[in-house]
Amino acid sequence: MSTEPTRSRPTVVDRRLGMMRRDTPPDTNLERRRGPGRRRSDFRRDADEGTFDTEQMYFLKAIEMWRREVKLFDGAVPSWDQVLQGIRCVGYRRTSTDTVRLNDSPSLSPESEQASLETSVIEQNRFQCVMEMFREVTDVHLPQWTDVLEVIRRMGYRKVQPCGFDLRGRIEEFQERPDAPARVDRSEREASDDQQAFLNQSEFFST
Repeated sequence: MSTEPTRSRPTVVDRRLGMMRRDTPPDTNLERRRGPGRRRSDFRRDADEGTFDTEQMYFLKAIEMWRREVKLFDGAVPSWDQVLQGIRCVGYRRTSTDTVRLNDSPSLSPESEQASLETSVIEQNRFQCVMEMFREVTDVHLPQWTDVLEVIRRMGYRKVQPCGFDLRGRIEEFQERPDAPARVDRSEREASDDQQAFLNQSEFFST
């Protein structure tokens, strides 16, 4: 019998033994994907660095005014239904294709750009499911308002109506075509709504 100490064999990790791609949940179009050689989108980088484009600036200021209109002051956390109401109140309607893919929540058809301010139960449920899935797939528990804007553009919301309350000259009105592209991946040429959104960790509904 050999008296030589037993030599342990080197451990080899077979990456193929991990979860196969086909076993992973389907892409939702909410994932935050960033890897070697792939940079942040201009939309996301601008938000991270505090340099906002025209729409982001309008959205942040209009939402802040809406919060004051409905007396949701700093420290008051709005419900998802209230957030959706605010989105519609500042002029957004679901006029483009909803590209967010959820197994248990079907996409909603586009609505007329003249659709009313009121939200339906189906729309409320869809918005809540999408935002909760966004938090899950990105590990962002406390999203920023710019994150919400990026998500709703994935859902087909576009700024097609004037703000539903008096801006009192504090904000320049912003408007676009009802079928405008998502624009969240402008760093890629001819970006489409099917590209993945890049969303960051940040404070809950802070501006």
